[in-house]
Amino acid sequence: MPKATTAIVVAVIAAAGTIIGAYVSTPPSNSSKPGKSDQKRYSGRVVDLNTRAPIPGAKVTLETQGTSDIKFTTDEGTYAYVLSISSLPIPAKVRVEVKNYQIYERDIEITANDHLEDIRLSRRPDKRK
Repeated sequence: MPKATTAIVVAVIAAAGTIIGAYVSTPPSNSSKPGKSDQKRYSGRVVDLNTRAPIPGAKVTLETQGTSDIKFTTDEGTYAYVLSISSLPIPAKVRVEVKNYQIYERDIEITANDHLEDIRLSRRPDKRK
């Protein structure tokens, strides 16, 4: 085989090896294997049960995997958490507190489905009657 042809064959084999090596060593971006940490978004909106109006400034506590994190709702009543997780589903507890409304507390399960959940709060009874 002439030297030029040999050099071309060697270059093609080296390039193919580099491409295959990079493909094999790169994990899929949406891997859900145990032990690997991905990010999951859990979000929602806090609204009045009767009027469906957003409730700004509500304290939303999310307890997951032995930790708790507190967020406050925006002017539109929305909140969002970004969780680092290793597997789904995740058992959790959400608690919402705001003045003049009854406390809301519920056990939930965070899954792979991203969705905006409405939490509807009931007003506290007026004690002045």
